[in-house]
Amino acid sequence: MPESGLMFWAERGKGAYMNGKKIGVSDKSELLKCVVGIDVGYVGSRKGEIERFLAPVADKVRYMPMLGSACVGAAYVAGHFLDGYMHSAHLWDYVAGGLIIEEAGGMVTDYQGKPIDWSKDWIDFFASNGRIHKEILSLIKV
Repeated sequence: MPESGLMFWAERGKGAYMNGKKIGVSDKSELLKCVVGIDVGYVGSRKGEIERFLAPVADKVRYMPMLGSACVGAAYVAGHFLDGYMHSAHLWDYVAGGLIIEEAGGMVTDYQGKPIDWSKDWIDFFASNGRIHKEILSLIKV
């Protein structure tokens, strides 16, 4: 994973940036070469998330790091450190990251492949480089 001290930002229609340089998502499409980050929730919800999301994907991708931060996971997809990232959390954990990923050329949906409903408080969030999106979503159990 990259060093700390990275600054990510985006502006709709003007691209995504990391430390002043324009960034874009990875171009990987073969799952066995992809790194897909995941975070699981609090005690009590972990078992279900592991069974629904981690277990079905883990043997299909190169590596599945747990990052402990939704905003870091989103930024790492935009900066091509990750090829995908999934987690369920509050809206405020993803609003900025969603824009950064889209401006970097990636894709952001819920676990059913639908656009994120940004009016909800709780969001099921899957972000990717776009090339692996449908394949990953076909593996998880919604």
